[in-house]
Amino acid sequence: MKHANPVSLERPFWSPLAPHATLVAQSIWKNSFLFNVREKMK
Repeated sequence: MKHANPVSLERPFWSPLAPHATLVAQSIWKNSFLFNVREKMK
């Protein structure tokens, strides 16, 4: 395993995926939160 350019290897992987993963996590959290609130109001 050669670690010649770890930064150049990580940057193309993380820069497109990290914001998307954050948005997905936020939407999942909001959906589960709203679902729990609706279940409690029944």
